[in-house]
Amino acid sequence: MSQTETLSVLKETKMVERKRINYDWTLIIAQDIVTSFATVTTITPAMKIYETSKYCKVMRQSVRELLERHKIVFNSMVKKLDVCEKNVLLTFEKVADEVFEDGETNWGRIVTVYAFAARLAMACKRNGNDEVLQNIAIITGKFIWRKLGPWILQHGGWDAFVEAFSDANPVEETIWKGLLLTAVSLGAMATILAVR
Repeated sequence: MSQTETLSVLKETKMVERKRINYDWTLIIAQDIVTSFATVTTITPAMKIYETSKYCKVMRQSVRELLERHKIVFNSMVKKLDVCEKNVLLTFEKVADEVFEDGETNWGRIVTVYAFAARLAMACKRNGNDEVLQNIAIITGKFIWRKLGPWILQHGGWDAFVEAFSDANPVEETIWKGLLLTAVSLGAMATILAVR
């Protein structure tokens, strides 16, 4: 094997590994968000990873801030949805698709999808629909990766997310304004789904 071929194989192997790691973190972040916001009291050994993960920590902080800033929008949106085990996938995907309907993708919109998952999990927990919580986590992680995996990789992976949203680098107001517009759009989608 020539040196060029060896370098090509190494580069491809590195890209596959980078994809796998970012895919895994996408699912782990979804699990962390659902368990954190639905106040799951049983902590499994695997969940202890979430507590120390910089990706999970920054996502929790960003989701918490978004939910606090737009509490009324998220609360009314989830209240209008009648989520149960049978329709959680369809409901989640319709609302999450609405976030990216205009073709724009950014970290703020990704946070919005995780925030919707968190608020949905909170509502399901409060309503005694605990059986849906794991489904929400799985659906969220797979949706994000299927729909946005290439974008996440092209924009630096979860490390870039942490850089953009960490305490040391406060989130700019323009991102939050964009999130508000997305949240309002989600509210409109919830109204449409509730009417159907």
